[in-house]
Amino acid sequence: MIKKSTLLVLVCAAVLGGVFYYLNKKHDQEVNALLDTSKPAFQFSSADVTSLTVGHPAKPGEPAVRMEKSDGNWKIVQPIETAADSSVVDGSLSNLTFARSTQTEPGTPDRLKAYGLDPAKVSVTFQLKSGSKHTLVIGEKVFDGDSVYAIADGNSGVLLLPGSVLTSSDKSLDDWRDHSVLHIVSNQVKSFSVKSASGELAAAKIKDQWNFTKPMDARADHDSIDSLLSSVQNAKFTMVASEAPDELAKYGLTSPAVTFTATDDTGKQSTVAIGKKDGSDYFARDPSRPMIFHVNSDFYAQVTKAFADLRDKKLLRLNAADVTRIEIHNEHGNIIVNGKGDDMWVIESPENLKGKNAPSSMLFDPLTALRSDKIIDHPAAGILSKVAKPDIQVTLTYQDKRTVTVRLSKPEQDVVYGQVSGDPAIYTLKKPDFDPLNYEASSLVQ
Repeated sequence: MIKKSTLLVLVCAAVLGGVFYYLNKKHDQEVNALLDTSKPAFQFSSADVTSLTVGHPAKPGEPAVRMEKSDGNWKIVQPIETAADSSVVDGSLSNLTFARSTQTEPGTPDRLKAYGLDPAKVSVTFQLKSGSKHTLVIGEKVFDGDSVYAIADGNSGVLLLPGSVLTSSDKSLDDWRDHSVLHIVSNQVKSFSVKSASGELAAAKIKDQWNFTKPMDARADHDSIDSLLSSVQNAKFTMVASEAPDELAKYGLTSPAVTFTATDDTGKQSTVAIGKKDGSDYFARDPSRPMIFHVNSDFYAQVTKAFADLRDKKLLRLNAADVTRIEIHNEHGNIIVNGKGDDMWVIESPENLKGKNAPSSMLFDPLTALRSDKIIDHPAAGILSKVAKPDIQVTLTYQDKRTVTVRLSKPEQDVVYGQVSGDPAIYTLKKPDFDPLNYEASSLVQ
């Protein structure tokens, strides 16, 4: 055991060490601040910029790209009109406007050529909210690779700026543009439809539950639908095939092979049409925008998922808090359990266990775990007869007095058929799903 005096010495040492570390760190920061002779290239911030024009003087045949900010979003206005990728523009502006010069070199004509500034690799023009304009021309990297030569606002001196100034601005029109296939916010989508040669699939969200309306009324799998919509929201087209919607037939877009439409909570619709295959990609377009672009095979696979892949394969969806009574019939007899509030369940039958408490998990977990690997929408009479006389039957009574009955057939080898009242479909299950419901009443109170 450590003596009190020793412990006190250790505590004091720790405190003194912490104080020394803090003072030493503060001293280093103050020294670094004194030694830092760098100066900002500009006296404005990225938030002050309302338009940005980026050109490549060393490539006279390449048109400059002009971008303007409106309602918080960036748009390309020259040489074409299309949405810009705001994250790319904002990232570039941050690098440009926060750049600090570490050194100044003389800007004599011979040196300008050596520095790659006559002509410059990149030229940037900023338009500010105040109406003033500023320019930055960027040349070659310094031999160390960490800095670039640049001139701000036409000054005679050549600045040494961080290399990120060049990498964040030396971009093509395609680099600046927004590559989103479709502008949707997945959690704001309330319905969607997919039309293809195989038919139409449609689903709507009501009270946080997705349900299909086509090709038939059926519950949809929430996670699968969320994954689909997230994929659409995050999808990027790979390249532009045409800036104008000319010759749609050439791209298979006069009568698209696939049309996906999402409707958000304001009623706004967003559509992407997919046409012919082109290599491993597909031609596609958003009718609200002029260009025709390529989408990859992963996107195509997402929006053409089959109804069977997206429907809810759980036999039963329930909230235990809504249930007031459970009746279970299995090979061991009948069990009746009543809910008493606050997640408390009390056995009513069998008589010898009446009044005993039962765990909620054992009552509900086996039910909510029932998941099918195949749903039979039009079952044969032979299969229907198997669930008509079930080996296990569970009847749930809800607070609104309605009842729902779950029937499970006798296992045949490893296969069990399940059905829920009000749903004509038969769900194929596995025997390991059946066994946890075939318990004795006494096991509820162990």
